[in-house]
Amino acid sequence: MIALDTNVLIRLLVDDDPIQAKRARRLLESTRERGEQCFISDPVLCEIEWVLDLFSRGKGDFSDYLLGVRSQKQGARTTYTYDRKLRDEEGFTLLR
Repeated sequence: MIALDTNVLIRLLVDDDPIQAKRARRLLESTRERGEQCFISDPVLCEIEWVLDLFSRGKGDFSDYLLGVRSQKQGARTTYTYDRKLRDEEGFTLLR
């Protein structure tokens, strides 16, 4: 059995990075060919839901929202950024 992280699964679903999505597909194909199972933990499922909800209505990239969600899970009050497209996004603070 192997376990998959949120970013691997999101790459498959969103296909926002063709190279990483291709690697993820190859991994899953080879896992299936070997007869192995893939474990997806509850926190990974939650992160997928959170990130896809934010990504679908926000201006940031998938990686921006994943970074923000992961930072909040670790107790961060905010994530400081120079990325202007995140200035109005919850959990981010534009550093001026």
